[in-house]
Amino acid sequence: MKRMLAMLLCALLALALLPAVPAAAADVPAWLEGLPDGAQSLCEELYQDYGCVLHAGGNVRASELESGGAYTFADDTLLILDADLRVKALCAVGGLTIRGDACLTAEILYACWDAPICVESGTIVCPVMDDPPQPGKIVQNGLCGLGGVVIEGGSVRCPVISGCGELVAVTGGTVRTDDIHAILGYYQRGGEVEAGSVWGREGVSVSGGTLTAGRICGMNASFTGGIITADAVETEWGEVLIRFPMAITEPENGQYLGGAFVDADGNPVSRVRIERLEIPVPFTDVSEKEYYYDPMLWAIYTGVTKGVSETRFAPERECTRAEAVTFLWRAFGCPEPERTDLKFADVAPGAWYADAVRWAVERGVTLGTSETAFSPNKCCTRAEIVTLLWRSAGSPDGGAHFDGFADVPAGAWFAGAVDWAAGYGVTNGTSDTAFSPDLPCTRAQIVTFLYRLFN
Repeated sequence: MKRMLAMLLCALLALALLPAVPAAAADVPAWLEGLPDGAQSLCEELYQDYGCVLHAGGNVRASELESGGAYTFADDTLLILDADLRVKALCAVGGLTIRGDACLTAEILYACWDAPICVESGTIVCPVMDDPPQPGKIVQNGLCGLGGVVIEGGSVRCPVISGCGELVAVTGGTVRTDDIHAILGYYQRGGEVEAGSVWGREGVSVSGGTLTAGRICGMNASFTGGIITADAVETEWGEVLIRFPMAITEPENGQYLGGAFVDADGNPVSRVRIERLEIPVPFTDVSEKEYYYDPMLWAIYTGVTKGVSETRFAPERECTRAEAVTFLWRAFGCPEPERTDLKFADVAPGAWYADAVRWAVERGVTLGTSETAFSPNKCCTRAEIVTLLWRSAGSPDGGAHFDGFADVPAGAWFAGAVDWAAGYGVTNGTSDTAFSPDLPCTRAQIVTFLYRLFN
């Protein structure tokens, strides 16, 4: 017995001294190891779950792919829907653009690098999975882009639309989803969207189209166009900006107060509808297609200006210095100036623009054209108007330090104002490289500058 125990101990000791046998390598293809670091973990997870096959990407026709399969595109990919296609999963290491007239059905659509998923046309369907991913999994059932999601047209129906670390933008098409999730914000300026919830951490902005949601939430919310209907609008900052030409239409006489929407009696409401105001326009010299149409509506609605007659707005007429400071003064609510005297010999005390000039001098908005002259009838140039706006805002730093205009020298007296105006979207210039500082500012341009500043 003792001899048998001694032999067993010797055998165990010999086994312990043997070199360790390396563990079997994970069963993944070599092409996964060649992907960028940011794409490896996601593509590996999709491979383990779906057995994705590597595809070169580029321009790919749906008719070239095998129905029922799963694919990882190795590069930016344009998927042309020339035929209906049903697959388990599609993953693009670069961006994924979808275009065509047919239908794509997939449990998962992913773009896993810094370019977005862009749906230009076609029908995209992500059916609800029988066995959805477990909590903690990277992959989600739906349309997800690490570089964001942009929907420009077509029809999208899926449980989740996620911009992951980026934004979700809708400019057209129809969208039906349970949840929209966007780190850098949700932006909509067209299309028709129905969602159980819309979450844009950096904010939710709707300037066009139709959005119907159970819950809208984010750091802030801005509604400047379209039709928005929601059961709840929640913001971290407690602010919902409803800007002209928008109004709360349901409940009647409703308002946003104390972080919630209330009715005329101040009682919280369970559902709110916000939509664009329809304002009759009597002018025959303007079109809804013009860039200044909404600014003109805003200017008329807020009393900044009227037409030059009952039927004419005269958008291309040059704006005088008297008109420019008066428009600006009215945009600020016609504040009463403290001073009654005027140092300018060419501004009569009872002139229609006298109070505006007094206010502008008090605020440091204008210094006149000399110590004793304001030159009210002189044409106001583009350089002068952006300088007036800049000074009225407190002469802030431009922020963007815009240097794209070749006709704005760094040392010009108006350079700081143009830098600020371009950096904050007040002006886009007359071209990509020109601001045209010496050109006369038209009525269309000045109401557009003011609209952008105040909205």
